[in-house]
Amino acid sequence: MIADTVLTDPSQWIGLQAALDRMVTDRSVHIPGSHRDPNESGLLRTASRRGIQSSEYAKVLNNPAMRTELTTQMDEASK
Repeated sequence: MIADTVLTDPSQWIGLQAALDRMVTDRSVHIPGSHRDPNESGLLRTASRRGIQSSEYAKVLNNPAMRTELTTQMDEASK
């Protein structure tokens, strides 16, 4: 079952997150209540790779030092 594979294989999470990010940031798809900054999805992905739970994500965004660190990691990863 696909759901079992995604839930038990962390390597599948990144692809799933990328697909969800494309849905949310694609202007042709409207998801009610989604007014996200395109950079925010990358920060969320980076945060999730570092083991930061989504409930902690808002705290990360509100912490300038942590946000800068995550942005730096994203820049380094994209090189």
